[in-house]
Amino acid sequence: MKTRQYIRVVWWNAFFIALVVVIFSFAIRSYLNLGEVNANHATIRKTIKANYPNYKNFKQEDVLAIFTGGGESRSSYVPFTGWRREPYKNRAVIVEPRWRTRLSLGHAEQRSVWFLGGSTTWGTGATNETTIPSFFSTMTGERVWNFGESAYTSFQELIQLQMMLANGYTHKAVIFYDGVNESFYCNANVQSLPTHAQFDDYFQYVSHYRELEQKLEEAQSTHRIDALDLMAQPFQFIFSPYRDLYRRATSKRSISAKLDRSLSTDTPFSQFRRKNFYKVCGDNPERAKAAAAMTVEAWLLAHDLLRSRGIPSYFFLQPTSHIKPESHQLDYLLDRNKQRIADERDSFVKRYRETKRIWHTRCGIHNACDSFYDLSEILVGFREPVFIDELHVSPNGNAFIAKKMSEIVRLD
Repeated sequence: MKTRQYIRVVWWNAFFIALVVVIFSFAIRSYLNLGEVNANHATIRKTIKANYPNYKNFKQEDVLAIFTGGGESRSSYVPFTGWRREPYKNRAVIVEPRWRTRLSLGHAEQRSVWFLGGSTTWGTGATNETTIPSFFSTMTGERVWNFGESAYTSFQELIQLQMMLANGYTHKAVIFYDGVNESFYCNANVQSLPTHAQFDDYFQYVSHYRELEQKLEEAQSTHRIDALDLMAQPFQFIFSPYRDLYRRATSKRSISAKLDRSLSTDTPFSQFRRKNFYKVCGDNPERAKAAAAMTVEAWLLAHDLLRSRGIPSYFFLQPTSHIKPESHQLDYLLDRNKQRIADERDSFVKRYRETKRIWHTRCGIHNACDSFYDLSEILVGFREPVFIDELHVSPNGNAFIAKKMSEIVRLD
């Protein structure tokens, strides 16, 4: 009798322990899904940027809508070019559903001036009304279509251009605004060109699904399902939240230390020196030439295609804080951005220099020399705070750049 009672006590204790484990598993899973406010550094960083001096004349709710209201909506795969933002709308940003382009003042899909570029063209840090295409439309009275997309390189823009032409759209002129995103070509891990920002992610996704497909084929070929795999799944579901919680706890340093490192703006830019070597164009002249040549080749291919249709094209080398950073106001930026400027400066300088050299070497063959404009130093000595990180500018910078473009672009 005592043995039965002992077994019963053990059984009930085991049952209650298992029940507690399962209940806490669901509780931890919910907690992890909700996340911790203090740990959401991306949101905090965006809030800090919303309070930069660049936006002192803007309504706070508009700036917060840019940075924390989903202004940069989720992206997903599209054929040939890789990805585009999904349709989105708030008080500062509208991404239309058909071609996933950002709406501008003066937006039109026919007989308009097309803008191709990366996130600076798209308008990171700006409302719909204060992007470069919107300012250009306001200044010239021309209709515009903004094809800018985060992380796009000139080669992706060339493909985007061909896609739109194949769909029968017509335009008055095409503006390429490039230079910054070609820095991907200078990444130390890049093996071949052209490439794009999400190559590694796509490669991992494909490899993962191929592995899953192979395992499924093996299971089907033997007409069996591994019983151990079936048994492991519920255990993994129950215990994985504990594992994830442990990893989160052990990977953290104190909140104050994290804030100091990730969210600080206290250190003057003049104190930063290069300490990371993930960009190699500054150290490797051949890589700088290859990266620059890929940009120039994409521009010349676009120029020849558009000239065959009688459409003018303009290629602008965009400004960046890496060019003469000591001449910019940068001290208010996050320290993490200032460190990136110091780390990447040499790579940008040498690649930009090669881009201009190669263009002037090859443009004459294509009768394209008057299509290129170097804006890389247009913001040097700008009297107001203009950069919001190492690459993107605030609306005052967009207006200045659009004004320069409006003085250059000539339309009938």
